[in-house]
Amino acid sequence: MKKISVTSRYVNFFSRSQQLPDPLPTTAGGIWRYLYKESWQILALCLVLTLLQGIGFALIPKLLGTLLDDALTPGVSLRGTVTGLVLLCLITSLVGSWRTLNYTALMVMHEALVMRMLLSKTSQLGSAMKRDISLGDAVATTGDDPENLGMWMVSLCNLLAYVPALILVIYLMLTQSLSLGLTILVALPIITVLISWISKLIEKRIRTIREENGELTNVATDAVVGLRILRGIGGENAFNERYRAQSQRVKQAGIEAAPSQAALAVFSEAAPTLLTAAVVALGAQQVLSGQLQPGQLLTFFGYTSFLLLPMRAITELVVVNAFTRVSMRKVLRLLNIQPRVNDQASQLVEFNSLGALHDGASGVTIAGGKLTALVAPSPEVSAALAMRLGRFDDADTVTLDGVDLRSLPLDQVRRTVVVSPTTAQAFAGPLYQAVLGNDAPKPQAQGTLELVAQQGYANSGVIATSPVADLPSELEARSQQALDLAHSDDLVDSVGGLYGLLNEKARNISGGQRQRLALARALATDAPVLVLLEPTSALDPELEAEVFKVVIALAKEKKSLVIVTHNMNFARKVADRILFLDDGKIAFDGGAEEFFGSDSPRIVKFISAMDF
Repeated sequence: MKKISVTSRYVNFFSRSQQLPDPLPTTAGGIWRYLYKESWQILALCLVLTLLQGIGFALIPKLLGTLLDDALTPGVSLRGTVTGLVLLCLITSLVGSWRTLNYTALMVMHEALVMRMLLSKTSQLGSAMKRDISLGDAVATTGDDPENLGMWMVSLCNLLAYVPALILVIYLMLTQSLSLGLTILVALPIITVLISWISKLIEKRIRTIREENGELTNVATDAVVGLRILRGIGGENAFNERYRAQSQRVKQAGIEAAPSQAALAVFSEAAPTLLTAAVVALGAQQVLSGQLQPGQLLTFFGYTSFLLLPMRAITELVVVNAFTRVSMRKVLRLLNIQPRVNDQASQLVEFNSLGALHDGASGVTIAGGKLTALVAPSPEVSAALAMRLGRFDDADTVTLDGVDLRSLPLDQVRRTVVVSPTTAQAFAGPLYQAVLGNDAPKPQAQGTLELVAQQGYANSGVIATSPVADLPSELEARSQQALDLAHSDDLVDSVGGLYGLLNEKARNISGGQRQRLALARALATDAPVLVLLEPTSALDPELEAEVFKVVIALAKEKKSLVIVTHNMNFARKVADRILFLDDGKIAFDGGAEEFFGSDSPRIVKFISAMDF
């Protein structure tokens, strides 16, 4: 019979497939209900273990007091009391160790579940996230706040489990000495109220610290993303000053919060100590007057020490609650952001012949089977149009063959109109997965949780060190052909072949290789419409010439091609048609030679600026 260790049982429990709620919760109650549903077994076990440990702690002082009184009484055997005390201490210690293990596991589990919800939400949002929340806040929310939410239920469970043992201790105190029992019972609520009052002050300070830290993260993220531009314009000193100023604000917020946090820490330690001293002093007088036995005083001392456990649990819960309230607001803010794309449609449409792709916002119509160059003075305008054509924003109507793309399942739209970004967004994982995206077989690893992320128009990549799956021959051939067409031999060689691994965020490939990876990803699809964003922006002249050949070859396949570019030489060579957008509207629609020969002052000015 195969033995399964306790550790294995825990691994199996936490590595089981846990379904995210659909839809994701948008209220605090919804989040707590989901966490409870997924973890109620281990939560119940934590409650039972804490209860047993609390009862053990409550009985130990009683046995200690009995042992002392028996020792002072001639002729009384101590063997039974000593044996019982040792066994009780041993059992209580073992239960406490098991309790700690389960509490840690519960906290980690809740943290992971909250993080999965946040990652799932961010994968749905795309550009909407940048619109409604700063990148720094998003990073801080997905990084720090799940931990705070994971600690809250653990702290609450810890406190609730002590309640039965607390009632038992109060009963034993009042039956032995009414005056000492009442002293403790009066002091404890006062201490608890003061702790809660100080914590209210802390919560406001914590909120300020989190906001300032989020802004600091945002500043640092902006610098990392735009590092090349920053160096190019000589803006390092300006950035350093901005970062220094924001760091100073974070420091100041921490200094302002320190007195409240220090007051809570000091009071949480001093108050129990003073209470214990008061109990010992009052009890000593009662021993001298004959009202108490020495063993009873020792018992009361132990009871006071035990009462520190739920008091500390209250203090911990109050402090954790202050952090959790701030974190919950941040988490709910992210979860309540509405995606710009609604993927509720289920009816598939069969496109018998490729027709026109029409954008209602700009009036642009992309003719089927043509190569259209889309140029605009503002890169944001042309990029926004490309995103609408690929249905990354449902705010405006885009039709294909007269069919509103919003009425189609998103998966069909993505396989019909493929938008290739300037550079590929790629994550850690095998190269073939970066090329094939969602068509790639998903690696499976036993006992691990596979996290899949999507960023905007980037296909999925695996964030994990999971085994590489074997590719079917058809997919392997498709991947290799796409990389060959994109002239990515150097990329393939640099990672060690089709099955070679890209490291985190594909930092082991260059900007030009990223761009050709984006092109290969587009080429690997059978989509009838391809939208290429600035396909030559990071390429040297030789590679630009190779991409030119690829685009011409694609045009011969009668695919509908849209090239969003500011490379006028490239547009002139490849385009059947040029669309010039000025201020978001069509300012020119015609052939390449007609565009470059135009006497329109606006077009002449634009071409001259681009040629310069």
